[in-house]
Amino acid sequence: MENKPVVLYETESLCPQCLDKVKALAVRRGGSVYLEKLCGKHGTFSTVIWRGSPEIESWGSEKMPAAPGGCGFEESRGCPFECGLCGEHKQSTCTMLLEVTKRCNLKCSICFADSGGMSVDPDLERIRYFYRRALEQGGPFNVQLSGGEPTVRDDLPEIIRMGRELGFGFIQVNTNGLRLAEDEEYAGELKAAGLDSILLQFDGVNDDIYKKLRGRELFDIKKRAIENCRKHSIGIVLVPVICEENLNDTGRIISFALENMDVVTGVNFQPMSFFGRYDEDMKYSRRITLPEIMQSLEAESGGRISLSSFAPPSCGHSLCSFHGSFVYEGGELKPVSGSAGSSAFSISAMAFQDAWTVDLERLRQCCMHVMSEDGKLIPFCAYNMTDIDSHYLYRRR
Repeated sequence: MENKPVVLYETESLCPQCLDKVKALAVRRGGSVYLEKLCGKHGTFSTVIWRGSPEIESWGSEKMPAAPGGCGFEESRGCPFECGLCGEHKQSTCTMLLEVTKRCNLKCSICFADSGGMSVDPDLERIRYFYRRALEQGGPFNVQLSGGEPTVRDDLPEIIRMGRELGFGFIQVNTNGLRLAEDEEYAGELKAAGLDSILLQFDGVNDDIYKKLRGRELFDIKKRAIENCRKHSIGIVLVPVICEENLNDTGRIISFALENMDVVTGVNFQPMSFFGRYDEDMKYSRRITLPEIMQSLEAESGGRISLSSFAPPSCGHSLCSFHGSFVYEGGELKPVSGSAGSSAFSISAMAFQDAWTVDLERLRQCCMHVMSEDGKLIPFCAYNMTDIDSHYLYRRR
């Protein structure tokens, strides 16, 4: 007899069609857990959020709230409609994303920012304002300069240098790597300005996946970008978006990273979420969950990486991510606890929430915040949230 559905917990979510707040239940059905909700105007929605081991019931623990700095305005509609951050938020900022352009030199099939159109970049004084607003709201924080594609800006080194001068101690750049592959001198300028590392879009080790997700062959370009970063001692974290087509490539991605471990410090997998821009044929793609990535890593590594090597995040909600730290010795990855120094290699994943999977309790524990155009810090998933027709909740407001 099939196991009966079991309600694990109650929460709040959003209707994917109108983005109204609705009640939601996390329901176990066999080996999977679904987020199920009812909108009075648009009916019921059920979306898988967890498949298989480790079991969701054994994953994670309660965290002590850490109220963010800079809150104080009175909210009327409540979470998630008046982020900024509001008094309902439970975590201070760990990482701030600062979007320095909406332009991009790719037109990917998927893009949370729907980048690529013509727009005017914020000038340096406006960016200085964003940095100062961050300081007023509890900073300095870790900074990720993002976009669009940040490297389309010739003055990106100045933006990095400005952040350093204002006291921000760790600055990364999110990039597709195209300019870094083509312009070694530019890579050197970024390093000289104070760049710590890059988060390099890296979906696999063959061009089939790049043609599907990014619209063109890119693997050789990624390798040239890595080589130019190596020449200037710029650390790299590889960031693969994971969908059904490359779920079984996790082991090959890890192997590639280890072959380049002198410059690649880790891999952060991101299961594909459905917000921003995504092609029509991806609208009904099979959703990949965090435990499936852990299972793939164990299977594709021949058991050298085990499920027990991974833990929930120390910052943020336990259902948002996992991480593991390793040392590479004698051709083997060995898990370690805490930091193992410069021989350390990290494997992690981040499951961003879209309108189908959003859990407002998860959102209130987010510690990864975007600096909005009006100088407010907004949780990443709220800022990029779109309805079923790709209309944003916050972005472009």
